[in-house]
Amino acid sequence: MSESRKKILLIEDEPDATEIITGLLKSGEDQFIVECSDRLKTGLERLSKDDIDLVLLDLTLPDSRSLDTLQSVQEQAPDCPIVVLTGTNDESLALQAVKIGAQDYVLKSDLTRQHLMRSIRYALERHHSESILKDNEKRFRALFENSWDGVVLKSVDGLIRYASPAITRILGYAIDQFVGTNSFEYLHPDDRPVVERVMSRLIGQPGSNVTTQFRFAHKDGSWRWVECTTTNRLHDPSVGSVGCNIRDITENKLAEQTLRKREEFFRALIENSWEGVLLLSNTGEIKYSSPSTERILGRPGDEMVRANAFNYMHTDDLERVQHKFQMLMASPDQTLTEEFRYRHLDGTWRWIESYGTNLLDTPSVQAIVVNYRDITERKTNEVALRNARDTLEQRVEERTTELVTLNASLTEQIVERTRAEKELQERNQRLASLYEEVSEQRKQLQSLSHRLVEVQEQERRDIARELHDEVGQVLTGLKMNLELIRRASSESSEAHRASFDQAMTQLNDLVSNVRNLSLNLRPAMLDDLGLLPALLWQFDRFSAQTEIRVKFKHSGIDRRFESRIETAIYRIVQEALTNVARHTTVKETSVLLWATNEKIHVQIEDNGNGFNPESVLGDWKSSGLTGMRERAALLGGRLIIESWPETGTTITAELPVEIRLSQK
Repeated sequence: MSESRKKILLIEDEPDATEIITGLLKSGEDQFIVECSDRLKTGLERLSKDDIDLVLLDLTLPDSRSLDTLQSVQEQAPDCPIVVLTGTNDESLALQAVKIGAQDYVLKSDLTRQHLMRSIRYALERHHSESILKDNEKRFRALFENSWDGVVLKSVDGLIRYASPAITRILGYAIDQFVGTNSFEYLHPDDRPVVERVMSRLIGQPGSNVTTQFRFAHKDGSWRWVECTTTNRLHDPSVGSVGCNIRDITENKLAEQTLRKREEFFRALIENSWEGVLLLSNTGEIKYSSPSTERILGRPGDEMVRANAFNYMHTDDLERVQHKFQMLMASPDQTLTEEFRYRHLDGTWRWIESYGTNLLDTPSVQAIVVNYRDITERKTNEVALRNARDTLEQRVEERTTELVTLNASLTEQIVERTRAEKELQERNQRLASLYEEVSEQRKQLQSLSHRLVEVQEQERRDIARELHDEVGQVLTGLKMNLELIRRASSESSEAHRASFDQAMTQLNDLVSNVRNLSLNLRPAMLDDLGLLPALLWQFDRFSAQTEIRVKFKHSGIDRRFESRIETAIYRIVQEALTNVARHTTVKETSVLLWATNEKIHVQIEDNGNGFNPESVLGDWKSSGLTGMRERAALLGGRLIIESWPETGTTITAELPVEIRLSQK
């Protein structure tokens, strides 16, 4: 009995019987959970919960009698085993109940725990076995009905008694049209004798099976190749037929035929090729040798199989070829070419040209494929050609000697010409010396320009600092003194106060002019904070002074650059903005500044009046544009001016992030 306690529903209307049966069930080792009902109606209600393991049922109840009671319980709980309780006089009724589905019956007059437990155990085990049998039957029927293979049951003479649904998919016939016909009528005429012989042999061997392949007529008129496993089940009463499992292998057959034709085609190519083919293992062992081997090397191809290809190679070539073989092993799908000498069966050496391809990783090959051909004749011709060339070179040398003798008379002319060439060379050397002097002067001029810019910036820096630190402080002190004097003479006349106020105004203007002059010469923040803060300050100051908005975008300049680079960019932007304010009436100009690892770029663009760059740069008055271009050139960069009257102006400068030694 199962370890879990079984639930038993006792449907009995006699109280004494109920008490006795309940006591028997709850005593002993095999205890049960017993629930009781004295009416069929309440019993059916309890069965609706679907958790009862077995029903002990009295067929005679106040609300139901005879076999109707059993049928009602079966309808309510078709999967629950039932043991019928009956009196001595009702044993025939109990037997009828067993026939229509009850698992067993127990006589109330002979009710002992042993009899009751035997019936319950038998009912549970029988019900369990029947459930397994039903599940297996459903499972196998589902597999049978939905199998990809077709199943046919037929008689000895070929009459089809049953066909599974897969037959329609495989052969196109409806099942009701197929069943009742003779299977031999569908066989291909060439295959029918073979199938009949197989059937004759199979009939005499009960339980045996055999697998054959043949062509079967499809409903559409075509022939389908099928693989049929035929089993003799005539001796099995539950079958009584010859079983056939049929599988459609038409596509496989067509593929095999195609593959066979391709194999025959390539085999014919290889066997009739003028070149030889070897398949080698990763150690050089010959796995296959084409028939051409015998023509090229005098050895039958079968004789060379399982031998090592290197065994037939000339010792002078062996190391080189083995090295190339290792290179090929390390390079799947690569093809390498090599020439070497191979021993012919007659003992001579034949020159071979080979093309090796590593196809070890290709499943259909798994070998080193070597295509080779005999180039002995070509090599012999090459030797003859080299000998002929040596002979020709010897003759040329002899002819050259003759020419030297014949050309002796030309020596004086050559000497004279050499003298003239020497004079020309000396003249060229003097010109080259002059060119070097000019180049050196140009370098000095460029160096002077560098130094001039540096001195100019340093002078501006010093003057700006002097104006800010010295003159600015003096003016500030003077302003404070005047303010003190004005306050001390507050009681003076209106004329004196007016003079003081005028002096203060002039002094304020002077202080402002000195500050602006200091900033214009060189803003201190360019040295202290770098290019980006100095430009932002310059843009704010420019907009405040000119009411021209600066649209500024930048990328990659949140760092410091060399001082000369920062100064050049700042001066170019400053000069360009000055030109915008001086020569245009625009309300906005744009500045784009970006830096990469190697270059720093700046672009100033406006939609102003524009001008002709060539004419303006040719004018000595346009020193600003010329200075911008020279600043860029001195640092190894360049400046491009794009403008035309009435189309605006774009100035683009490009400087190296690091100054090369030649610029330094």
